[in-house]
Amino acid sequence: MDKEYTISYKTYFNERLKPVLFHGKEMHPLYIQVIFDRKPIYFKSYFFDLLAKEKYGSNPVKPAAEDIIQKEERLLGFLSGQQKDGFSLEQFKTDYQYYCRDLLDLMDEGFKNYMITFFFDDGKPELSRLVIGSKDLITADGLMDALKDSLKPGLYNKLVEHTAYYAPPYLPLHEFSKKRIEDSFVTFSVFQWQEPGIEDEFAFYLNKVYRDYNITEVKRQISQVSD
Repeated sequence: MDKEYTISYKTYFNERLKPVLFHGKEMHPLYIQVIFDRKPIYFKSYFFDLLAKEKYGSNPVKPAAEDIIQKEERLLGFLSGQQKDGFSLEQFKTDYQYYCRDLLDLMDEGFKNYMITFFFDDGKPELSRLVIGSKDLITADGLMDALKDSLKPGLYNKLVEHTAYYAPPYLPLHEFSKKRIEDSFVTFSVFQWQEPGIEDEFAFYLNKVYRDYNITEVKRQISQVSD
């Protein structure tokens, strides 16, 4: 009879390393430990580095350790369920590095570039410069929220309407994620996009709320940014 091995994992703050600033607070970097056949592997948390970015500190409520750990445990549970025959720790780490990536973060810069072009083309270069200056300081959704409160409704609606044709599908994916995932900070990683039924659920949401978007083109763009 073949011997069965179990996979175990945990997140931990690596106190062997110096603390780093995490939105004004000192915090040891978060690491992952995965054990298989009594052999461990260690690597740094993707979500720790992601949520440490300055743009996530602009929210009234800043990311906390609990937010990072919750996202990591969700991802690690997914990866453990994916492992079938021929498990290896190195493959687990490779899979982690692929599936962890946040699609919203990957689209963030492209969406802001769309906004910059939109305002230049609309004859409002001062707003383009505002977006350029805040690129690293605020998320695209935070910027959209700020503009909604300051722009005339006609201009803001035009900005939103043109996203279906000239921007990556950041806006509908963010809104879909916010309604579906009750986290303090919205992220939507590759592994979540690949969960059973999500594509159909998102297609239904697009057809209901963002009808100007073409679901085939949206799926193509998501596939492109995740490769």
